[in-house]
Amino acid sequence: MGLVMLWDVVAFDEVAGLRRLRDAQAVQILKDYMETGGFARIREEFKGTASLVFVGNIDYDIPELLSIAHLFIPFPPEMQDAAFLDRFHAYIPGWEIPRMRSEFLTKNYGFVVDYFAWILRELRPLTFMTAMDEYFDFGKALDKRDKDAVRKTISGLVKLIHPDGDYTKEDLEEYLNISLEMRRRVKEQLKKIKSIEYWNTDFSYIDLDTSRELFVSIPEQPAPIELPSGPKVGEVMGLALLKVYGGGAIQRFEVIADRGKGRLNALGSMMRIMRESLKAAYEYISHNHKSLGIDLDFKKDYDITVLATQMGIPKEGASAGITILTGLVSSLTKKPVRNDVAMTGEITVLGKVLSVAGVHEKIVAAADAGIKTVYIPKGNEKDVLLLPPDVKSRLEIKLVSRVKEVLTDALVDYKIVSKKGAKRISEEIEKEPHLQLDELENSLRRCIKSKLEEISKIWWIERIPPDIRKKAEERREKEDLARELIQYIDFTDYVKIITRRDNWREVFQQIFKEQELIISKLRELEPIRNAVRHGRKLTIEQKEKLKIFCQDVIRQILASEIDL
Repeated sequence: MGLVMLWDVVAFDEVAGLRRLRDAQAVQILKDYMETGGFARIREEFKGTASLVFVGNIDYDIPELLSIAHLFIPFPPEMQDAAFLDRFHAYIPGWEIPRMRSEFLTKNYGFVVDYFAWILRELRPLTFMTAMDEYFDFGKALDKRDKDAVRKTISGLVKLIHPDGDYTKEDLEEYLNISLEMRRRVKEQLKKIKSIEYWNTDFSYIDLDTSRELFVSIPEQPAPIELPSGPKVGEVMGLALLKVYGGGAIQRFEVIADRGKGRLNALGSMMRIMRESLKAAYEYISHNHKSLGIDLDFKKDYDITVLATQMGIPKEGASAGITILTGLVSSLTKKPVRNDVAMTGEITVLGKVLSVAGVHEKIVAAADAGIKTVYIPKGNEKDVLLLPPDVKSRLEIKLVSRVKEVLTDALVDYKIVSKKGAKRISEEIEKEPHLQLDELENSLRRCIKSKLEEISKIWWIERIPPDIRKKAEERREKEDLARELIQYIDFTDYVKIITRRDNWREVFQQIFKEQELIISKLRELEPIRNAVRHGRKLTIEQKEKLKIFCQDVIRQILASEIDL
């Protein structure tokens, strides 16, 4: 008949050694019994009422284990079946329970074990599964199996502590929190095993008196990775697939490019596959530096350091190429990376983004971390289509096939220009400081005049602030050979014209995107321009800033003029 027909509880000790339960048929029998309370023997169907308890040891530090695997690792591999483990009502954190010591034993009267066991047996017909319904309701994240598990755990706690049924709302809330925590612990491990099927683990309950929703966490659960507080140069989030159990993870990359001797340093104990991704990204930049807006001599004039974090956790497959490339381009162009994006995909030296494994797991990890946009290779479109609507609604998924699609969207205030545009930019910015400034001012004047002319024939009167217009007109009157009025505008006045409310809204926002950035660049260039005009020698830092800022502004203007 089996033990479940004879006893109230059947406990399996040392689960790692459960050899008899290692075959698929035994696990299937257990699944059926745990779901329905019945099992078949030959042609007969039997019903049992025994609860099942599995006891084991975890020989790892819990935070360390959770970073690479799940809490069901002690079970034999055959029993690490999601459908089987989902039938567990609760996972008690044994690591929180102190070891038995003599001081825990009472010096007063106690129950004889057999007598106490008989009391528990008599309490079995009693149920408090609906006790919580008067005061609380479940949150949306719990499915039917979750609710049944929590209700049964609450009922068991009430029977143990309040067998007379005399309990309060506060008592029930405490037991509800405990029950939700122990069931969520099960679901968090299932999420690691099958992230899509068990993606929503935000367990909560609603207080019916106040309509307040309260969320229940588990203490040992690692905190979500901290995203950058804002867009930062060289800091970019990648998506990786963990090797041990196949779950998704956020991986942070940091890239620094400073003046040096052309060294490329890889930190963070990068594995061979990731080093190959770094080389591919480096070579792509080398062959496309003009269109990317990167210095021709970056290989010999810059030391580049790339740090990959969390390399102590084994990853599966190659997928960091696009992430590394984005960090490199950001660092070399000084363009910050958006802090709400993450990406995955291997790249080729021709700029293609290749499909990767573990897309479902990576997207769930990104959503849990608070990422708003993920870039996924176009080759993984079928995987994306299979995602549940609830998962897809949590973030924007952009399918990409070329690296430029990622760079132009993930980098703030950045555009990749065509070969024609790259040639013009190269010709205009690789000059002496005074020539660079001349080209910058000519570009600004041309941009202001042509763009304002498009919206008003009398743009000089309608769109130029009166004080700037007056100064320019007075200067032209003093010259014998009068030039266009736009030629008499001060460098400091460009900012005022561009950021004037109507001008910015209708014209220049489409060109420069971020108002604060264009203001900052032009104002930082003012003292450099004054130094050049007065013949003072520029420092290396000033020359670098002049080159980069001129390049940025000219590229934005040319990008609006050239069909990219």
